Amino acid sequence: MDSQFNTLIRSYHDNYLQYKLTGTDSYKNAYSSAQQGIETILSTLQDSVESQKATISNFYKEDIEGKLKSLQSESKSLQHGLIEQKDQLTAAEIRQSQSTSTPLPSLTSRYIAIGSLVAVISLLALM
Repeated sequence: MDSQFNTLIRSYHDNYLQYKLTGTDSYKNAYSSAQQGIETILSTLQDSVESQKATISNFYKEDIEGKLKSLQSESKSLQHGLIEQKDQLTAAEIRQSQSTSTPLPSLTSRYIAIGSLVAVISLLALM
């Protein structure tokens, strides 16, 4: 295509000069035909460039979408891991607080303590 393009450029140049010097219509027709050929080649090249730009754009768009999906997946995985770790930490804190707190006395032990106090008070009242 380069040699064809260069040939058309030379033809346009030469025929245009000849037309301007002589005013002969055949030179005008020749440089007009060369100009149409040049415009056709340029149009074809422009279409090719646009097509390649679209291909490149789609390639990067798909790559970016893939990376975003991957990041979203990793983010969800981390989020679930953090929630699970928080749940485990909360459960451990509850177990820790239950094991370190003093157990409440049972109902039987309360009755025994009350009975003992009543007996001591009765003995002191008799004295």
